[in-house]
Amino acid sequence: FEFSLPKEWSRQEQIDYTTEYIQKTFVDEGMCADWSIHDKGDGNPHVHLLVTMRPFNPDHSWGNKEVKDWDFVRDTDGNIVVDESHPDWWQDKKNPDRHGIRIPVLDENGVQKVGARNRKQWKRVLTDATGWNNPKNCELWRSEWAKMCNRHLSIDNLIDHRSYERQGKLKVPTIHEGADARKIEEKYLTGQIRKGSWKVEENQMIKKQNALLQKVIATFGKVSGALSMWREWLNDIRRKQRSNSHDGSNDYTDRGTAEYHGRDASGDTGKGREADVLSGAGRTIAAIRERIVRAATNLTGYRRTVDASGRKDRPDTETHRRKSAMAGIGTEIKQREPAIAETEQRI
Repeated sequence: FEFSLPKEWSRQEQIDYTTEYIQKTFVDEGMCADWSIHDKGDGNPHVHLLVTMRPFNPDHSWGNKEVKDWDFVRDTDGNIVVDESHPDWWQDKKNPDRHGIRIPVLDENGVQKVGARNRKQWKRVLTDATGWNNPKNCELWRSEWAKMCNRHLSIDNLIDHRSYERQGKLKVPTIHEGADARKIEEKYLTGQIRKGSWKVEENQMIKKQNALLQKVIATFGKVSGALSMWREWLNDIRRKQRSNSHDGSNDYTDRGTAEYHGRDASGDTGKGREADVLSGAGRTIAAIRERIVRAATNLTGYRRTVDASGRKDRPDTETHRRKSAMAGIGTEIKQREPAIAETEQRI
């Protein structure tokens, strides 16, 4: 497989940190690794890595990649069920950690089969001898590389191996273009061919989507930040006004103070009355946020849908529908900007 190298590192740093990563992640686990750095000077330095999935025996001969083992009963999560009281429970005497409930091999009448020596037959499966070939390792290896990079990068250039969705970001990931797609697009822009690359066009659309989504986030971030500061300020008033404790924990209504929602900006309490500024701002922001962010979230679902037939801006194409959706959200933001500005002023 291959992985990218940070451009911020020098060539020697790229070699040193890659060597450290491969040694700790693969070689120390028993694998053989062969790797090389590719850098064509186009801003995309990366590593090509080959590792073995078959272990070595003590005599340096190749070991088994897979071994035959009992097929044990497993739960819905794929874990071996542990129940020593079960009649089909089995445990390896030499390796007690190898245990489980064996599954019998049944004949057409539902009776367990027996072998030539009158031994009961049990289901067997081929299992990975080392665990190296488990697809879940990809997540682990990506995570370890991210940790290695972040130890040697500035705080402004940190990376995250997780998807935008797992990070909780309202952002659409771009797709891999590749050198061929860029060459096609270059020929299209110079007039050598009639159609450009759909991959390049897709990423251009995604970048426009992300710019729009970023505008949504920035707009609400400004107002939400101001509202948070206002709440902290109001909470500070609650604690300072006639407070009997340093943290406000003893500020009960019968001791001359009220909770923050019962005090206005002057510090005077109004028992049972919510502060006008806070309630109005909260409702306004909630209404705006719910409508625009819901539409923006739906927009992130438009991916890999660029029409590859060459038809552009036709009402029946997915590209046209996506542009219309983006235009609608942009219009919504502009219409709401006065209300947002007014809310911020009130805060």
